[in-house]
Amino acid sequence: MIKFIGKAVVLTLTLGFSLSMGACSMLGTFNDTTANTVCERLNEKYNEDFEAEYIGNRIDTNSATLYVHPKDTPKLMFTAVIDNDGNVTDDYVSNIMTYKVQNDIVESFNKYNIDCAVDVEIVTDIKPEINTNLSIEEFVKKHNVSGMYVKAIYCDDNISKEQLVTIFENISKSYSFKLVINGYFFDIENYRQCSQKFDTYPSYGDTLIKRYNPYKTFTLCVSKGESTPSLHEFEYITEVK
Repeated sequence: MIKFIGKAVVLTLTLGFSLSMGACSMLGTFNDTTANTVCERLNEKYNEDFEAEYIGNRIDTNSATLYVHPKDTPKLMFTAVIDNDGNVTDDYVSNIMTYKVQNDIVESFNKYNIDCAVDVEIVTDIKPEINTNLSIEEFVKKHNVSGMYVKAIYCDDNISKEQLVTIFENISKSYSFKLVINGYFFDIENYRQCSQKFDTYPSYGDTLIKRYNPYKTFTLCVSKGESTPSLHEFEYITEVK
């Protein structure tokens, strides 16, 4: 929509795209070209087909940022950036690793019929990596990863503190690195809305999570089967700021 205000022209653009043509598709000529170029480069690099879901940072910048996922794994969202020279950088492999940890956590809670949504980030800088076949431990050792940051959201208030801490302690026994967890509890509707964002973006920050009004939170650090605070000291925070 274009509005004329005196001699000024205000151009409002709304970007929202869903892509699925060949390796990748995008609505609009420029978007179609950009998205297909990125997906083709990723295909050459990883020998997989990719789809882009969103493109941004195009106006008055030297690059475009796309949210991309493998065609057969829509929830494995990662970021790819293309500059004016057509160079593409991405964080696909590191997101494969966090996706594996994310699934481990979700499946561990699902065993107890507890629904949750999880977002995992690596807390150290990672050098470029193209080997998608690395195990989590191979990746961690190669890139000196000391820990991962977990944001977990719940709508089930029937989880006991003992159950919550024990599940995370057991998960941590599988890894050589620590997990630092911020957890949030919501009513059903706010949980539903917030969990949808977890599926839409490669990462979703704590400030954005709090917009959905969690009624209690917790912070926990687990490593090799031990937690800080310990189960005896663990408490929920009910005054959410």
